[in-house]
Amino acid sequence: MLTFRSAWQKLCRAQRFIDEFGAELKAYEDSCPYRLLCDARYNSEVHFLTFEREFPAFSMMAAGDAIHSMRVALDHCMFSMLMNDQPGRKADGIYFPTSKTANDRQAYRAKIAKIGCLQDVADMLENLEAFPGGSGDALFDLHQFDITDKHRVLIATMEQCEISGLTEHHNAVGNAATTTSLLTKSYALTVSEGVGSTFGAHLGMAMLGQYSKGPDGPKLDTTAAHVRPIVTFREAIGPSRGVSIIELLNRWCRAVSETIEKFEDIPINRVGFANWHPSIEEGDMCVRYQHRAALNEAPALFP
Repeated sequence: MLTFRSAWQKLCRAQRFIDEFGAELKAYEDSCPYRLLCDARYNSEVHFLTFEREFPAFSMMAAGDAIHSMRVALDHCMFSMLMNDQPGRKADGIYFPTSKTANDRQAYRAKIAKIGCLQDVADMLENLEAFPGGSGDALFDLHQFDITDKHRVLIATMEQCEISGLTEHHNAVGNAATTTSLLTKSYALTVSEGVGSTFGAHLGMAMLGQYSKGPDGPKLDTTAAHVRPIVTFREAIGPSRGVSIIELLNRWCRAVSETIEKFEDIPINRVGFANWHPSIEEGDMCVRYQHRAALNEAPALFP
């Protein structure tokens, strides 16, 4: 019987790696890899933040493993589908197709035709639009990152951070002192490796504000500040650039899950749901999904 069990298992495995990466990211954030400083040498107080420690390269292994498991899940779908439709076919040349050509359906359609599959499968793949600018460009991004990870470790970078918990104290003469909580805000990080720079060498710096030294002006209080680094892929381009790694991993996980469901729709449309319903084996660590039309509250694979 045609099932996509191995594809779901690969995706479940990817989710474990995503959770592992998320735990590594949280540990890095909690380790306070930055310093909150104030330069009061001149006529004002300049508050700034510098990152002193980079995100561990070893932690990127989990991100790469998640990417590979998700990409392999797509190939498992194609293998299950085509080996069911074409018994005895060799496994060579069976893969999930993507196209590098932006917004070119003709080039994408040619790649699908080269694989050789039944028309309903080809139609489903074409509607996925797994190419730059297509509705399935997340699948294309996943494919590109998997290629990169095959040859070297993906590299993390930080171009911005998010800071909450900053407050301003106002002590105007003749008025009661007041405190204002500042809204959570994203700050761009600039990098300087020059030892002779004003703030020394660092991995990234953000200016938080400039305040007067006078008694009447507001003062910035950073004692309760919480800094969340936005860790991104250095290799990211296009719509993925500047998006946090954890957000991209979850985005790709959702896209792959929806794609597996589209593969499951094909045999259902052919024979009807009553004749196609993979069993859920007791003790199976992988969630065995039935079609969403018959199971409206399928267990969530990801948050």
